[in-house]
Amino acid sequence: MLFRFKKRKAKPIMKMVTQGQRAYGEDWREVTIGVNEDTDRIEVLENKVTEAPASGRGIYVPAMGEMDDDRVQFLLDGARQYQAYAGKPVSMMPMSEFYAWLNQQWLDYAEQKLKWFKGQTTLGPGGFFQRERSHRE
Repeated sequence: MLFRFKKRKAKPIMKMVTQGQRAYGEDWREVTIGVNEDTDRIEVLENKVTEAPASGRGIYVPAMGEMDDDRVQFLLDGARQYQAYAGKPVSMMPMSEFYAWLNQQWLDYAEQKLKWFKGQTTLGPGGFFQRERSHRE
């Protein structure tokens, strides 16, 4: 009996935005580290120039073997945006994003309040059980 194993395409292991080699005058780089299919060794698969993060600190997304590229890019973009807003009050966001954030907070509160009026159990920082009920019942 012969067994043939299909060789799976190796997925990347880590993606990071880090500062390039200063001795060579390199700028910030977006580096993808993974397993080379030919040699089965861990190597740099992709190394391209990118813009620097707002705070000047590197961004790392480790253990991405089960994630696709869209999810990893979403995490990188979120980390970049977080660094841009870090250390600033929420009101320092651009006004369109601040209004969207504020509206989302209000809608979340209203949705939870409606559940409380119905007597449904909600999870949250207040505990596991919510005992508030509407006066109308």
